[in-house]
Amino acid sequence: MIRKAVIFLICLIANLTLTSHVKADEIVVSINGNGSDSSNQVQVSSQTTTQVTQNNDATVNNNATSNSNTGNNNTNSNTNGSATVTTGDVNSSTTINNQNINSNSADTNCGCQNSSSVTISGNGADSTNYVLGSNSSSTNVNQNNNTSISNNSLTHANTGYNSASYNGNGSNLIITGSIYSTTKINNRNINNSAYFGSTGLESLLLSVFGNGEGSLNNVTFASNVSVVVTNTNLASITNNVENSLNTGGNTTLGNLGDAAIVTGGIVNDVSINNENINSSFVEVACDCKDPEKETHPTPPTTPGSSIVQGASGSSNSGSSNGNPGSVLPITGSSIPWSLVATLLFFFMFLSGLYLRFHGANAPPSRI
Repeated sequence: MIRKAVIFLICLIANLTLTSHVKADEIVVSINGNGSDSSNQVQVSSQTTTQVTQNNDATVNNNATSNSNTGNNNTNSNTNGSATVTTGDVNSSTTINNQNINSNSADTNCGCQNSSSVTISGNGADSTNYVLGSNSSSTNVNQNNNTSISNNSLTHANTGYNSASYNGNGSNLIITGSIYSTTKINNRNINNSAYFGSTGLESLLLSVFGNGEGSLNNVTFASNVSVVVTNTNLASITNNVENSLNTGGNTTLGNLGDAAIVTGGIVNDVSINNENINSSFVEVACDCKDPEKETHPTPPTTPGSSIVQGASGSSNSGSSNGNPGSVLPITGSSIPWSLVATLLFFFMFLSGLYLRFHGANAPPSRI
């Protein structure tokens, strides 16, 4: 009786004080080869946290002014001969490009929790074995882009405002050139965010086999994976285009001879492209490796009762064959069954003490 009391007290103290925090590379827990009536408990907790913050602010101001003039020509007050004014063409081209402004990219490689293995095997009869484990991974990604763009294009082009007036005999001719104006504003790839990551549990192997008759074995393992990605993109884009183009305003007055005015054409091409503004791409893949199968030696012919418990339920193997435990889905949160079981056994121990010392006072049973 004293030996059991010591075992219960050790189990209770270990449950309240023994908590191991290990690195999340790999979790391997093994309870094996312990004697009969022994009580063994292991608690393992692994936690991984990844925090990524990316902030970009951009202010862009573009001011483009183009002035072209072949006009404002005069041929006036000529007495003899012909008067002719011919102006050249104007080709004006303005291009404003804003590309690849504020781009965020985060790659956390694999957010997967690494493999975990729990084995309870080869323990003596009437032994009590507990494993309580948790494996959690948290990834928080914040990507913020703020862009302000102001594009201002001003184009002045003139071939006109020519004069051929008050000339004598002869012909008077004004021929103005043409104007070709092109304005292009391109805003591409502004405020782009991308996150690439994967999450899940690479493998979880729970094995309970080859324990003595009447042994109680319990495994509780919880896995929690959290991925939070927040993308905030703000873009303010202002495009101002002003084109002042002229081939006219020509005069021929007071001439004695013939007079003619031929004005050139105007070709005005304005193009504004806003492409791929405020885009976010998030890829979280659940493609971790499947658990690997392992082989174990043949268990005794009378295995103990085994309970393999996942967060979503339990599987009772009873005493049929003692094969290795199944790989269970891991979701949700864990329940401290080991503490409850320890307190229950301690209560049973106190009840046994009471019945042993007060059994003589019990009323006789009826036949």
